Amino acid sequence: PADVIYQTKTDLARELVEHAARVHGWVAHQLALLLDPQRVIVAGPLVESREYLDALRRSAGELAGPELAARVVPSTLGTFGGALGAAALAFHHWTPRR
Repeated sequence: PADVIYQTKTDLARELVEHAARVHGWVAHQLALLLDPQRVIVAGPLVESREYLDALRRSAGELAGPELAARVVPSTLGTFGGALGAAALAFHHWTPRR
């Protein structure tokens, strides 16, 4: 029974990750249609998982072909590179009141 419960939870988790990757792939596809970027850089805790990144690329490839799938790359700035960049930008424009 414990093995069955564990396998069921594992299957559910895998299904949720696949769904998230499909949604993320759709977003990458929409951005590519609007902006035609050279690369679609993705970041975050899920992207660190090779399975998630592969599923995201597969989803983007199904929607737009292998050329878009090849343009989807993980960020080299780490998991929270986007958040750090946003904080740096806010800090750069912030001036203290006197």
